[in-house]
Amino acid sequence: MRPSMLSLLLLAVVFPFRTASQIIPIRTIPLARGDQFLLFPSQNRPMGGVSIALEDSLADPFVNPAAGSLVKGVRASTSPMMYGVGFESGARSTVNTTIPIGVVLGGERYFGGLTWARQVLSSKEQVSFPIPFSLPWGQTSGESNSNTYTFWMAGMNIPGTAFSVGLSAFWADLNAVDGVQYLYSTRDELTQRGSIATYRLGFKGSWDGGRSFEAVLAHQVTDMRHLLSTSTVGPWMPFDNSITLPTLRAEEDKTLAYGLHLEYSQPLNAVWRIGGILTGTIKTHPKIPNYELMNIPRDPGNSTAWNVGIGLSSKGSSAMFGIDVVYEPVKSETWAEEEVLVMPVEEMYGDFAPVTRTMRTIENFFEFSNYHLRFGVQSLVRDFGVGLHFHRISYDMKQADHRAGSIRRQKESWTEITFSVGFGFAFWGGQVKYLGLADFGTGRPGLGGGIVPTAGFDLATDFLVAPQSAIVVDNAVILTHQISFIIQLD
Repeated sequence: MRPSMLSLLLLAVVFPFRTASQIIPIRTIPLARGDQFLLFPSQNRPMGGVSIALEDSLADPFVNPAAGSLVKGVRASTSPMMYGVGFESGARSTVNTTIPIGVVLGGERYFGGLTWARQVLSSKEQVSFPIPFSLPWGQTSGESNSNTYTFWMAGMNIPGTAFSVGLSAFWADLNAVDGVQYLYSTRDELTQRGSIATYRLGFKGSWDGGRSFEAVLAHQVTDMRHLLSTSTVGPWMPFDNSITLPTLRAEEDKTLAYGLHLEYSQPLNAVWRIGGILTGTIKTHPKIPNYELMNIPRDPGNSTAWNVGIGLSSKGSSAMFGIDVVYEPVKSETWAEEEVLVMPVEEMYGDFAPVTRTMRTIENFFEFSNYHLRFGVQSLVRDFGVGLHFHRISYDMKQADHRAGSIRRQKESWTEITFSVGFGFAFWGGQVKYLGLADFGTGRPGLGGGIVPTAGFDLATDFLVAPQSAIVVDNAVILTHQISFIIQLD
């Protein structure tokens, strides 16, 4: 019996979809971050990044390692990328560049791949917007920081079935991550060192009639260390000389995340296809940095995030179209802890020893209702595509101060918009693809009309900041260019 549209929609909600990551990022501020982690080639990224009901043979193996079964033979690729962030106030960041090199091998039973990338992020801002690439090789200056990325994947096709399993590991060795230079003060010189490691176990299967199902289990470890140095002028010395005394402060950013992603899709007819996703992420935050934008120090935190989405696509003889709609509820809690005197205990000889215990002095509760809308169209004849991605972020924050016995509430919301365009052509037996992105709706955050000054870099995965008052930003536009060279050998 042919299933009804209602039953397909229910399946799309129960058996959900693919996103760029199975670990859902959480942000409480509209921070301009750039496309630092855009390392891999993609077929659908020019179409707004639609993915639920539309297969992406180039990008899927990096999202779900079991999708490495889509590659037959040898596929070598490199996808140089650069981006810059420009602000309304006139200051613009210098160009940030990445050059990855990768290969994926696919056989009848086994498949695997390896990608390595070198990146340079600049911490200096200039007025004119950068156009040319700057190659990220050799020594870097004091105004730039280098990162390296390594991706490894291996898997197998299960004999006698249309199913495959795979494992992957992604390691980012980081000296800088774009974004949080706007959350620390310019009085501080920030040095950063750390890593992000992501491990995935994936499953992919298909049945008669074009039905397909995917599942990915992911684990991510974020471990960053920040050293902030503030120079102060010391007391006057003889002969009218002074000394500069550095004041050091160390911050840590640690998060453990676990994610489960499910996806199901099937054709409606010869042209249209429907699909759905469900993604769940659980995070613990043992250490959260004490950013300048915060009004209180805080210690650990916990978060849960979900993605529930549905997608529709059509593929004809000359063009294809796709649209994704995703609802993203998130809950987070962070708190500050302090040693509080409880009761003195009398010791020998009449002395009293203080007794303390750790108590939560301030708690922050966040409830998010976020949405994604992605859609785009691409020509199959000229390999030209355009798309849009709308990301609406809104949350309510409740801050409970147990010492003062007070509760403060704050609501924040903003919309991030990404325009995408891409084209490709055959060249010397391979493919050349261009991707251009323009991001609007984020910026340099401040409070109560003031702009927080800038200094180094920090991690861009989660920004769980409890702001003091209404957030304002110096609006930014992020321009990204990526050129992919792909060679396929059977």
